[in-house]
Amino acid sequence: AELTCHGFEVIHPFKMNQAIRARIPIRIKNIQNPDGDGTAIFPDVMSRNEFLHGASMTKLFTENGYYSDMMRRHPIAVTIKNNIIVQNIHSHRKIMSHGFFASIFAVLDKYELSWI
Repeated sequence: AELTCHGFEVIHPFKMNQAIRARIPIRIKNIQNPDGDGTAIFPDVMSRNEFLHGASMTKLFTENGYYSDMMRRHPIAVTIKNNIIVQNIHSHRKIMSHGFFASIFAVLDKYELSWI
């Protein structure tokens, strides 16, 4: 409830991008129907049947660095907000990193764009 008061929704776009790239399936549950199936979001490479029945969960966890119960972390809250753009910027390394970042922030400043 606290998150929705601040305009957040279900999952942050950056975190969704990370989950997709790591091939981590996500299940979003409805708080008004917690016993229901909710909405399943799973990678294209994983079949719906595998995800829904957990057949490949052990392999998925192992491939993504989760080897024991102690390493399995569960999110406390995952949110999303409309009208946010996530940019992944990579340097070609021909200039020093401080110069590269300075040029990026100069463009953001020029167009009065907020960044986090």
